[in-house]
Amino acid sequence: TGPQPAHAGYFHARYVQDPDIPLRKDYRILELAGRGKFVGTNVSMQNARGATGIFFLEGDEKIYVDGEKYPSRWLGTGTEDYFNGAYFWNAPDKAAMARPYGGLTFLDWGIGRVCAYRWHVTDWIGFTRGIIVDLEHGGVSDVPCNYQSVAYYYLEEPAAQEPLPPCAERLPK
Repeated sequence: TGPQPAHAGYFHARYVQDPDIPLRKDYRILELAGRGKFVGTNVSMQNARGATGIFFLEGDEKIYVDGEKYPSRWLGTGTEDYFNGAYFWNAPDKAAMARPYGGLTFLDWGIGRVCAYRWHVTDWIGFTRGIIVDLEHGGVSDVPCNYQSVAYYYLEEPAAQEPLPPCAERLPK
């Protein structure tokens, strides 16, 4: 083993959940300070408080870097678009929705649950002071939802992580 290459970074994964996101407040996948690269996420989304369908996918991703007040580089056109799907993944063959850099691992209109992933392997998002990664749940965060996510990123220095909630609190409702 030789010396670590300069600026290689330390890999991190951060779990976040919000079982009932307040309306008009975006779901926060990641917020941190430091220098690094955001390289992907997987998100499980499900209706809460009697909402139906999967209309939470009308929300956009918003990625703010280095103290931006407006997401200048990443402001999406719909959650499913961010995960490399379109029109609610409304395709005859849902198996075709699993791709190398993004896709769908679970979709059920009946219970209003979607699980999707996105890897920023070729389009990683660099930051020098910090990053915030948000998702709207509905067009203006107006659909009651239960979200769980893991963000994947590299930081210049190792950072401590929050402990995981107990397993019973992480299970789908």
